Amino acid sequence: MTWPVPPPGFVYLYSTNDGYSNPRPIVIGGTGSPVLTLLPGTIVKLYEEACLQVGNTGAPGGLKANGVIFTSMRDNQGGDTDGTATAAATGDWNYVNLSATAVSDSCVFTNCEFRYGGNNGSAGMLMISAATPRIENSYIYESQTAGIYIIGANPQVVGCRFADNYRALDIRGRATAPGITGNQIEPQDNTPVIIDARCVPDIVSNNTFTARLDGKLNAIQLWETTIGTSMTWPVPPPGFVYLYSTNDGYSNPRPIVIGGTGSPVLTLLPGTIVKLYEEACLQVGNTGALAA
Repeated sequence: MTWPVPPPGFVYLYSTNDGYSNPRPIVIGGTGSPVLTLLPGTIVKLYEEACLQVGNTGAPGGLKANGVIFTSMRDNQGGDTDGTATAAATGDWNYVNLSATAVSDSCVFTNCEFRYGGNNGSAGMLMISAATPRIENSYIYESQTAGIYIIGANPQVVGCRFADNYRALDIRGRATAPGITGNQIEPQDNTPVIIDARCVPDIVSNNTFTARLDGKLNAIQLWETTIGTSMTWPVPPPGFVYLYSTNDGYSNPRPIVIGGTGSPVLTLLPGTIVKLYEEACLQVGNTGALAA
């Protein structure tokens, strides 16, 4: 179905605000792979545990949005929807979840804005698992968690701007990220990205990072993984370093492993700084190599 643009001065509102602490989704999915289309000029406001979930177990679905704002009920763009004049804040609502059963070519966001979501119980304001959606020329900001959380998926995130989230991107379980390109990653509340170490060449080479002027938290942060194919990490952007910090309470070594079939080599270029902390370590396997 297609939702019409709301009447002048109106928005769409989904607010749970009922004391429950679990995500309360509007689910788009079912027999025939339904697609919800949102038109330019539409504002969708959400609050507390409210979220949109595209696809469900055995129930594929899609969501297409062009020129749409997804924001907090307290955001006064489109009117003082909650009637309190209270300012919007990070984490006011939950997320848009493109689940494993989301139909990739039916999940397209163009010229959209995502604001004030990422409720602390979620991993991101936009969550993508296994699907391959396209998010283009969109503005993603003020998420209490990651702007976009990606696990095992290969989305196209092109020409987007990330600002003032906890982090812009959290990428796990991916060996590459070729579809994430041409994005502007501005200062965030923490390190701007935390990514699978295998995605470093794509993320660092194909996107623009802006360092914080105070010099704090300017790091490309890495997840524990095994690097099983040869790769060269580019020199980090000016003012940035690579950071691998476990800092999670475990007491055993937590290596990024370089090794596997084909004797992979990780090459680090002159001028690169790699910082590690606590149980973090690099382990070069019997069949791997590190050239620096």
